Parts: sequence; structure tokens; C-alpha cells
Amino acid sequence: MTLPKFIITADGYFRLGMVNQHKDLLKPGDQCIGGDYPLSL
Repeated sequence: MTLPKFIITADGYFRLGMVNQHKDLLKPGDQCIGGDYPLSL
């Protein structure tokens, strides 16, 4: 299921997107140090 998700990479990049899995936000060579679902207001 496609949902809004975000990750933070080891290089300090913040990536937000509508994806099935958090790993879909990674680019080649990235290392994820955290991620979650955005808070809804």
C-alpha cells in the first residue's frame, strides 16, 4: 500500500515520498539511519 513515508540518510538527507516501503526512498549507496510515517495534523 502506498503511504507517505520519510527517511533520513547517514549523509543527512531527508527524503519524503509516497512509497510502498521505506527502502523505496533509498538511492544507490545510501544508508538509512531512521524513518517513520509523517505525523498527521
